[in-house]
Amino acid sequence: LLQSVKLGDLDAVSLRTTSLRLIARHGGTQVKPAETGSSSVSQELQDTLQAAPVSGVYVARTAVDQIERANAYERVAGYPLLVLVGASMEATLAPWTTELVAVSVLASLLCMVFAGASAFAMRAWRRESASSRAAIRDGQRHLALLRTAGDGLHVLDREGRLIELSDSFAVFYDKCFIR
Repeated sequence: LLQSVKLGDLDAVSLRTTSLRLIARHGGTQVKPAETGSSSVSQELQDTLQAAPVSGVYVARTAVDQIERANAYERVAGYPLLVLVGASMEATLAPWTTELVAVSVLASLLCMVFAGASAFAMRAWRRESASSRAAIRDGQRHLALLRTAGDGLHVLDREGRLIELSDSFAVFYDKCFIR
């Protein structure tokens, strides 16, 4: 009956008396057999049985083969028997580990994309900032040249309105048109 339970390579199922003597044990291909009548069990099983004698779950290294398993047990109704089933933590956590690696890779890629986009934006911002500073410097230079020009210079828009003028043009304009 125990051999009909589908087990992984490191999983095990056993039938014990309520005094924890082994009656039968069946394990996967890598589980070594235990001696019938043996009462060697983990401390975690003993502690969990004291807290919940009918059924429960616990994680422990099995006393028989030292493989860490997630175990579940239940008393057989009407009999002084206990059925224990243990799934190896390695096999139990394998899908989680695979998913953890996949999520970690995706998170790393996302961080790299974010870092690359940030570097690109920062570089563009610096170029724009440098371009703005250069335009301001050119504007200041242009204004300084316009103000100090000996000739009367002026700038008009398309409608003929005065936009900028040199100081010498301002003096000329003032003499000719305002007085």
